[in-house]
Amino acid sequence: MACLVAEVSCKRWPPAMVDDQVPDAPLRAVSWLWIIPLLGWLCPSWHTFCGSCRTGRCPSEGSLLRSSRRQLLLAGALAEDRSCSCCLQDFCRCPTTCECLRVLRANGYETPLDAEEALEQGGEVLFSASLKWPRGDFPAWRPLEAQLAVRNSTLPGAGRGLFAAEDIAAGVVLPPYQGLSLLFADLDRVEYSREVDNYVWCPRDRKLEGEPWLPSFCVDGQRLQRGNPARFVNAARMAKQCDDVNLEICELGRVAYFRTLRPVSAGLCEWKLTAKSWVLNVNSEQTEMGSRFLPREASREA
Repeated sequence: MACLVAEVSCKRWPPAMVDDQVPDAPLRAVSWLWIIPLLGWLCPSWHTFCGSCRTGRCPSEGSLLRSSRRQLLLAGALAEDRSCSCCLQDFCRCPTTCECLRVLRANGYETPLDAEEALEQGGEVLFSASLKWPRGDFPAWRPLEAQLAVRNSTLPGAGRGLFAAEDIAAGVVLPPYQGLSLLFADLDRVEYSREVDNYVWCPRDRKLEGEPWLPSFCVDGQRLQRGNPARFVNAARMAKQCDDVNLEICELGRVAYFRTLRPVSAGLCEWKLTAKSWVLNVNSEQTEMGSRFLPREASREA
């Protein structure tokens, strides 16, 4: 039986290339002068980010992934599509700079609520009902609530997984990832402590830090099992499983939705997540730092 697998860093950054031809070096130097103001924007204070490297306190690899490289990608994406017209075709194929929920609403489309609106209605837990997600009516939005089942996986030691109870077409949006909305204080505890099992998803525009009492819009789905099928979505564990991937994660309004990449037959299962650090790619051709789940130290049964 083939298994339903979610995308997990299956595409990598292209290898760096070095050009050994230098006759036009002066022209190249001039063409790269535009980077100077960009660096000024990326590093407004050498004492906060860039300056830490000069003093031997460079940010960790994870911090660099969340800040410098990400900001460079955001700057490039902004130059490519300032109007974010891509949102009117497929919200899941837009650069990370595009706020597609806002663009869709501005163009008269009916959309689900965003995370902040839903939390205002539903309290501290992000519930599917609060989001009113099935009511959306816009391009590339085909919500599906039924036809899903959570049961023991057919894979040895894989715990439980999400199954297709009936055949599901390609391009179908599954229910959102639900759970307890974390404050920044909670997020620090989850991200840097081993005492909390990790089922936390964070939106791609999450700020690196904030006042402890403010919402981070990261969601912990650990204890919310009933009515939360997305919690049981599992990811490919190794490169050879990438060919079996048929789910992608799409973010809309700081909420994570899974969408089928191709038709899924009834009864197909999903791989259990066991990777130490993994990313479900949004716009994987552009960046591997899209919507993401925080790292888990080891596999645990759901």
